[in-house]
Amino acid sequence: MMNRDFPPFRDIFGWSPHQVGFSSNINALTGLDGDTTTNITNEKEYYLDAARVLQYELKNDRTLVLKTMLRKDRNLHAIFRNELEPLISYEVPDKHE
Repeated sequence: MMNRDFPPFRDIFGWSPHQVGFSSNINALTGLDGDTTTNITNEKEYYLDAARVLQYELKNDRTLVLKTMLRKDRNLHAIFRNELEPLISYEVPDKHE
């Protein structure tokens, strides 16, 4: 998600990210110093809608889901906790039982 009112973002990221107007200190039409103001009638609903779009993308974009899974499940702590720690703490059963 990016600020559509900030022209440098369009130059860097193109038009593919979801765009939401958040106002800018640059004129969006000329790209020069000036102001671009987004008029919002219901601020709470406006930002809730933006948050819903962001939440949807985070849950459904395959690349983001994979990156999140790798970061959570394939880091050193997770591998130690799930793979090595059980081996270290394994108790050998007593043969006499």
